[in-house]
Amino acid sequence: MATYQHGVYNQEQATSLTTPIRSSAALQVIFGTAPVHLADDPTKAANTPKLCYSFAECQAAVGYSDDFKNFTLCQSIDANFRVFNNAPIVLVNVLDPDNSKHTKSNSEESCTVTNGQAVYKKPYVLLHTMVVKKDSSPLEADVDYTAAHDDDGNVVITLISETAKEAESLMVSSTRLLLAPGWSHDPVVAAALQAKTTKVNGNFDCNTYLDIAADSTGATVYTAVKTAKEKLGASSSHAAVFWPKGAVGEKIYCLSAMAAAETAATDAANGDVPHESPSNKDLKITATVLDDGTEVALDQEQANLLNGQGVITAINANGFKLWGNNTAAYPSTTDPKDRWLAVRRFFDWDGNNFILTYFQKVDKPCNKRLIQSIVDSQNIIGNGYVARDYCAG
Repeated sequence: MATYQHGVYNQEQATSLTTPIRSSAALQVIFGTAPVHLADDPTKAANTPKLCYSFAECQAAVGYSDDFKNFTLCQSIDANFRVFNNAPIVLVNVLDPDNSKHTKSNSEESCTVTNGQAVYKKPYVLLHTMVVKKDSSPLEADVDYTAAHDDDGNVVITLISETAKEAESLMVSSTRLLLAPGWSHDPVVAAALQAKTTKVNGNFDCNTYLDIAADSTGATVYTAVKTAKEKLGASSSHAAVFWPKGAVGEKIYCLSAMAAAETAATDAANGDVPHESPSNKDLKITATVLDDGTEVALDQEQANLLNGQGVITAINANGFKLWGNNTAAYPSTTDPKDRWLAVRRFFDWDGNNFILTYFQKVDKPCNKRLIQSIVDSQNIIGNGYVARDYCAG
């Protein structure tokens, strides 16, 4: 039965324009190895994406070490939170403490006790695997002793129970991690990363940053970079390739890690819209170097040669700047949407936003009203891009 209405009433109609949904323009998803033996819970640190908003969260989730060569995730943690002050990032550690291929057993050995402490000098020890004995009797962790890593990577065992404190030496065995540093300069890994940049979950696109090895397996001089890029198989328009490495004092970073952090900082300065290139932005490094720390000084002409080969590098122009705008597809591809990194990233970002915004319209009756609402909404969004000089039209 219809409600009898007497007086003045108001009704609201659903908005015909759709509110846009934005994906994060430069959210970094970083794969590599981490010192999970230093994490709060090493058993939960492998092969699981960790969304981290601070250095402390990264440290708790996967551990942290300045040993970037062996623990590749740490250079990105450092670059983002200590150098560029970006957040958040997603870390995926592939070093699995529960995988026998990634670990090695340490035979039982004696450790001398001095002033109630013993130093167990083994690297990368997983504390939860330690077996500590007084004579032949096992001691209980957190009851008889505590164990923690020191700054040198050793394990300091502190005796806390009266029974344990009587020991003059301890017998200790454990399990430690085996390391496999370096990833994106491997052609197999590079191929997999490039293949995964399109149709994520069937419909989203993203970009990957790759490194050409700055050693004898890749290139140690700029004239060898072209051949190294070809061997790497870097050719996707959704990939950017970098050479050599960057250094901040004694710390050496893959250039891709610094470039990714700079890209995120550039996007953040532009309202999280990836329309501006990260090229010619302050890279916050003190030198460009090879893997062994040997300094590589490129002038602009040499850097431009690399740019013409589809490789991004860095030059010292009143401070080190990232230098280059081409994707890995160049020079094979000259289509602006696939050649220019900033254009490719903007198209991917806008395409992802389009999918997120209008997914709610899927399976609705495809009448003129629906079509017109989508056209009107997208025209408003596009006109906003043009008004802000994000794109030409």
